[in-house]
Amino acid sequence: MRLHMALALISVVVIFSALPLSAQQIFAVIIVRGDIYPDWTVSMAYAHKIGSFVVQLFPGKNDREVLNLIGGLARFERNTTVLIVGDPMAVPDYFVGELEGMGVRCVRVGGLTRAETSINLASYYWKDAKGIVLVDGLKPELYLPALEKSIETSSPIIYTMNGTLPKTMPELLKVLNGVRKIYVIGNSLSPKTESTLKALISERASIIRISVGNMTLPKIKTQENSLAPPIDLIVVSVLSCALGVIAAYYISKRRDLIRRATLDLLQFFSEDERRIVDILLEKGEISQEELAEITGYSRPKVSRVIAEMVDKKIVERRRKGRTYTLRLTEKFISALGTRPSSE
Repeated sequence: MRLHMALALISVVVIFSALPLSAQQIFAVIIVRGDIYPDWTVSMAYAHKIGSFVVQLFPGKNDREVLNLIGGLARFERNTTVLIVGDPMAVPDYFVGELEGMGVRCVRVGGLTRAETSINLASYYWKDAKGIVLVDGLKPELYLPALEKSIETSSPIIYTMNGTLPKTMPELLKVLNGVRKIYVIGNSLSPKTESTLKALISERASIIRISVGNMTLPKIKTQENSLAPPIDLIVVSVLSCALGVIAAYYISKRRDLIRRATLDLLQFFSEDERRIVDILLEKGEISQEELAEITGYSRPKVSRVIAEMVDKKIVERRRKGRTYTLRLTEKFISALGTRPSSE
């Protein structure tokens, strides 16, 4: 039973490479928070490059199982070194301390935003890159196409935000001075920003756009033929009842579809972001001070998380006296397909 629980909570991906592991392995294991898919995507890309493992951590749920995994490897292989992808809000310091207490050397790479994390990972550990994959960090539907292109070209993934480049992109290009191709996934780069990028790379590299087809929600299978009664004047009342049942059925299915779409969208957020979204959906609009009281988070933490959510166009923040009022943006509400409560 414990084995089944461990397998259910832990996703271990073994990446095979054309070269022997011993020839190119830098980190024995890469640990990333399992519900932060931007970090998971860049971790998978780097794991493929070095021929390593990716282990997903869900803090407070599978800590012990992951520690047992790494501990077993440390007993099998001396001088085990682990790469932690994500800041302490993602992979907690207490967990890193547990690993170090087992004699495991831990190296952390992260940033305040997903874009910073991707930049730092590439700057520190991917200096031999000949290409870069640019993908909008706010569009999770583009993560796997970006990962495929990264593996195909052995290029690091760098996140843009709403089509704009990270502020430290010029410094990254100086570090990765061997880059000759920049792959842009879908519409991850606005035309204006593309012009800026062309000025940065001059003639040393080319920009290649990778088209991604439009995604659509799956259609609900109808059962009209089997449910519709024969058209007969004698059974008009029965037909009316049947139509009412069918209407209720489709309304219920539509609500289920919206609910699944909401869950699909929120799975790409951190636990803190999801909690704040839930609160704003319930409250509609609250002050930043009230949010700190409800969550129990410190004011600096609330300020940091909200600032990042404002950058992602999830939350809009307005000054009111000495504090701010917070509410979800219309764009994000439309993506969820639901409306916040009005208290």
